[in-house]
Amino acid sequence: MLVYALAILTAAVNAAASVLQRAANRKRPADELFHPRLIARILREPMWFAGLAAMIGSFVLMAAALASGPIVVVEPLLMLDLPFTLVIARVFFGRRTRAGEWRAVAAITVGLAALLFLLAPAGGDAADVPGRTWLIGLGASTGFIAAFTVLGARAPVGSLARPALLSLAAGTGFGVTTVLTKAFTTDLVDGGMAGAFTTWHVYGLLAAGALAFFLLQVTFGSGPLIAAQPGLTGTEPVVSMIWGVVVFGEQVRGGWYPALAVPAVALIAAGVAVLGRSFATAAAGGRG
Repeated sequence: MLVYALAILTAAVNAAASVLQRAANRKRPADELFHPRLIARILREPMWFAGLAAMIGSFVLMAAALASGPIVVVEPLLMLDLPFTLVIARVFFGRRTRAGEWRAVAAITVGLAALLFLLAPAGGDAADVPGRTWLIGLGASTGFIAAFTVLGARAPVGSLARPALLSLAAGTGFGVTTVLTKAFTTDLVDGGMAGAFTTWHVYGLLAAGALAFFLLQVTFGSGPLIAAQPGLTGTEPVVSMIWGVVVFGEQVRGGWYPALAVPAVALIAAGVAVLGRSFATAAAGGRG
């Protein structure tokens, strides 16, 4: 039960980080994609630093959750950050929550519960992954990040395609960060603090985290949040869960159970779409 509690708490703190950082970034011009002004502007925003502190807190909580259970348990629960974001946005932006949004919250909650029941994820070992496997996996992930970033940078300024593509790059980066966090926490449990810092995982984690964080800031300032939200919410768990099952050997139920989980995934996706649209309106300053 500890892993579930930590994952849900991670989602709540991550939601607070999202609200604060999106509020700090919402007035930035959309054409400052990779311009040095990107850093200069956000460093003048107190809310951005508050969001950064919340993001660091959510990372610590996620690391504790990953040390307590497999990725395929933790990552689906992190999608609860959208319902939490809705509640926090209600307070922060002073907007009322519609009945349809509460129905979306219920859909996500029920879908997640059904997904975890049907898949019954467990097991896995991040300690004995061959170097060649790491190289292939990280190389493929880097290729996806580069491709989405280039496509997003080439998309027209102000288009929906630009934030949508960049959010896929940022989400993939955070998925890799989650994978390396799992490897680092495994090193920490097996070898203690001294042993963990003698492996490459922690340094890879720092590099991947910095890249994902930068791409997140770029995404926030690239266009409408309604286009970015699905990629930011959905890509990280998909990437990290693929790693968890394929690379770390985490187990899920076989037979008909994965097929039965498809409606649960569809229910989650529908709820995410509704709340993504709602939060984009709130972050833009809307109250309706």
